[in-house]
Amino acid sequence: MRHDSQRVVLVIAYYFPPLAMGGVQRITKFCKYLPEYGWRPVVLTSSPRSYFALDTSFAEELKKTTAFEAKSLVPFSLGVGESFENWRTRLKRIARWVLIPDVRVLWVPYAVTVGFKLLRMFQVDCILATAPPCSSLLAARLLSHNSGLPLIVDFRDAWVDDPFASYPTFLHKRLNMSLERWVVSGAARVISISEEITAGMRSRCNGNGKKYRVVSQGFDPSDFEQVVERGERFTVCYTGSLIRTRKPDDLFVAVSQLIREGVLDPKQVEVDIVGFCPSTFVEAARALGLEDVVRFRGYLPHAASVRRLLGADILWLYIAESEGKTILTGKLFEYLGSGKRIVASVPEDGAAASVIRTLGAGVVVRPGDIEGLKQVLAESYEKWQRGIEAKMPSARLKNYDRRLLAGELAEILNEACRRR
Repeated sequence: MRHDSQRVVLVIAYYFPPLAMGGVQRITKFCKYLPEYGWRPVVLTSSPRSYFALDTSFAEELKKTTAFEAKSLVPFSLGVGESFENWRTRLKRIARWVLIPDVRVLWVPYAVTVGFKLLRMFQVDCILATAPPCSSLLAARLLSHNSGLPLIVDFRDAWVDDPFASYPTFLHKRLNMSLERWVVSGAARVISISEEITAGMRSRCNGNGKKYRVVSQGFDPSDFEQVVERGERFTVCYTGSLIRTRKPDDLFVAVSQLIREGVLDPKQVEVDIVGFCPSTFVEAARALGLEDVVRFRGYLPHAASVRRLLGADILWLYIAESEGKTILTGKLFEYLGSGKRIVASVPEDGAAASVIRTLGAGVVVRPGDIEGLKQVLAESYEKWQRGIEAKMPSARLKNYDRRLLAGELAEILNEACRRR
């Protein structure tokens, strides 16, 4: 089944709308813009997905994308919230011993079964799989091996080098390394979001250097066309889930100290937290006397989250030292899309810091450097009082336009198909 002269790519993405998670953005925007470059996406994703928050706002963008679901045997079904985080933590403790590479491996046989049906239904030209979860890559590798279709894999995070990976034994790590090599060796092209991730894979998997490509994270300018008036208070915004490794402690302590020192007027300051936040952080804000300053918005649909970014004066980004240098969260690029000044508490020699400095998008301070963060907040507040709004020239951001990045991906798909 082929529509006009477009080529067809089978996209294997465990996380896909209406799932409302950060990892959904990249593949969603690829699917939105690939048709402009002659590629029709047919998506294979997971079902059921009742344990995540849902966001139906992407439906209009995906009108040209056909999605099919394969049953998922993930052994829990919870909503976004503390119970989800607690159960996920317990599950990971068990799963890292028995489920390799991750708990989503239970989805693989169902994904392969549905995948073969889709290969028969559509005249598929190649297979594109995105990770995490890395189990998606196993399903794609099996489909590619048995069909002879070229495989393109996309790493949003590292596999073996993932700073969040905790291997119970050296054998578990070796098994993951073997699976990574198996996937990479069978791929026509291997894409990642950063040079750091690519370098790690090349050192372990070798292979033809031409197969490795970097397609950056990005943002969709059309998401930021809405007009939002600035609020009456100096607003610091953070979007994304707060977890044990990503804590708001630095920001909360810096703001509370500046208030006590008389630098910030609590009636003129607001800290906007958009996303899942455990009650421990709510209690931490209260303990610091910030209950009238910090606003916990909870999860918001993407469009509403973008409005919060556009209505803020500065945006706070946090990446812990323990997360490593390769982390390049998609949140950073949403921040860039807003044009607002970024205050980043991130590893100073990491990938995120490099992007911010290169673009002149804001200021980088070391995680835990409360005094450095206080200085940046105080300077930003003083400029806000004088009516000075710091905006980044949009010309600097053209390389991160989702439409152009989809064009880069389309050319990689073309190359992979020419190799057949």
